[in-house]
Amino acid sequence: MMSQPIMTESGSNLSPERPDSRMLSKDGGSFEKTLREKAHEAAEQFVASSLVIPILATLRANTFGAEGPFAPNMAEKRFGPVFDQQIADRVVQAANFPIVDMIADRYVEYMTGKPATEPAGQHIDFKG
Repeated sequence: MMSQPIMTESGSNLSPERPDSRMLSKDGGSFEKTLREKAHEAAEQFVASSLVIPILATLRANTFGAEGPFAPNMAEKRFGPVFDQQIADRVVQAANFPIVDMIADRYVEYMTGKPATEPAGQHIDFKG
């Protein structure tokens, strides 16, 4: 029995013989993410939630604490934290913070028991 291709939103055919490249991992060879990719995503989420979101929440509280006609409405109050989460995720992904790589390396070291290799030029001097 021959499987029928599935049309995606972009108009490309998706079949078991030729998977869509958007679903492949960065190495282009498998559907599963590597441990390093999973660790990097977890580190990005951690940095976004622990460092960036509190800053955005403080900015929102100080900026939108207005009274009268410029006070935030119910939708702004309810969906503000959701918007902050989206912005924080995008900031962390775009900024390429070195701390994200360091945290991801620590995750990989913990999970594998082996020290992660340090990329060239990515050393951070904490002693000044």
